[in-house]
Amino acid sequence: QCIQSFERNIVFDVGNYVSHRSWGVGKIVNISSSDDSIYVDFLDKKNHKFSIKMAIKSLKPLKKDHVWVLLHEDRKSIEDIFLSNPIELVEMYVRSFNNSMLVSELKYEVVSKDFLN
Repeated sequence: QCIQSFERNIVFDVGNYVSHRSWGVGKIVNISSSDDSIYVDFLDKKNHKFSIKMAIKSLKPLKKDHVWVLLHEDRKSIEDIFLSNPIELVEMYVRSFNNSMLVSELKYEVVSKDFLN
């Protein structure tokens, strides 16, 4: 269990991405050792401060190639893939979710991202 905790916490580094259930995807912009805080830029909440303890509880680390990160950084490119090669987009989603995704989950993701508007 100690190793799992270490692996989860080590991903909180400047430049890495996280997901928050209310604010969506954010990028870690600063880690302050003086007050044990992590600062995250979300789309509508820039430089939001989390205590390390709260970050561990409320933020989910995301890999840089996760489809949510790609949408956050360059939505237009993902929309272009949706229109030109939807199979590639499906593959991106499945990879992003550890190669395991129900059709209903995929449908929710694609519909909720509103690629057609």
